Amino acid sequence: MQILVRLLFTIFLTFSLSLSAHALPSQKDSIQPALWQVEHHGTTSYLFGSIHVGKESWYPLPPSISTAFDQSSTLVVELNSVSHSDAVQQAMALPHGTTLQQQLTPETFKKLTAFSVTTGVPLDIFNPMKPWAAAAIASVIPYMKQGLVPQFGIDVHFIEAAAKINMPIKELETIEFQLNMLEQLFKEESSLIEVLEMPSSAATQLIEYWQRGDIAAIGHLTTEQTSEEQLRLMLTDRNLEWLTRIRGMLQGTESHFIVVGAAHLAGEKGLPALLTEQGFKVKRVNP
Repeated sequence: MQILVRLLFTIFLTFSLSLSAHALPSQKDSIQPALWQVEHHGTTSYLFGSIHVGKESWYPLPPSISTAFDQSSTLVVELNSVSHSDAVQQAMALPHGTTLQQQLTPETFKKLTAFSVTTGVPLDIFNPMKPWAAAAIASVIPYMKQGLVPQFGIDVHFIEAAAKINMPIKELETIEFQLNMLEQLFKEESSLIEVLEMPSSAATQLIEYWQRGDIAAIGHLTTEQTSEEQLRLMLTDRNLEWLTRIRGMLQGTESHFIVVGAAHLAGEKGLPALLTEQGFKVKRVNP
């Protein structure tokens, strides 16, 4: 579910969740997330597996990653979350005078109420939201309980870093596509229930795998947590669509620093494998 987080960035800042207050600075964490080098006709670009929440203690990132970014001329992200925050908030909200409680069965709303009590997140945060939006928000809570917040997400970090030096930023998708995908992922009420009942240990595992760059484990965990239809919507179809766009970028003379969710890099249908099939020289940089 981590690919949804960047769309919720402004929501959490707006409501100033008490969970964020517990994300206190800590000692520097030792991390080594996955980075690939992609070469084509003498031009070197980079492919970095991200996670869309983070800790302040992750920064600065390892030198190999910072150097790769500094050597690139263009940043490529799934979506520039910072520039689309207003549209996201509007799309997530129910019409005025309508509440989430009216949209859900009493049994599901009871589960949501229990989730609110257990996590300490006010129910008022969910009630103005469409069911799919409530599910997306709920999916982030286990990460925030561990002190991970969207404002320290990898995507946001590089978007802000690029803006400071006027580096061009390219998007792989549109805001319309992203919002439609969210609605498709959570169109059934059962999807909200699945999120509410998901064990917090899954979030812990994902963070641990990302920190040590274990992309295979991330791929396995993602497969365990999602249905075939969700995998198709979230990963497989998007990777194939991105492949066309990324291939066009890499065939030029500019160096690109490409940041996508780490799960998009796993397995035979992951971007490193797909780019290798297309004739690019793809090499894991670390660890």
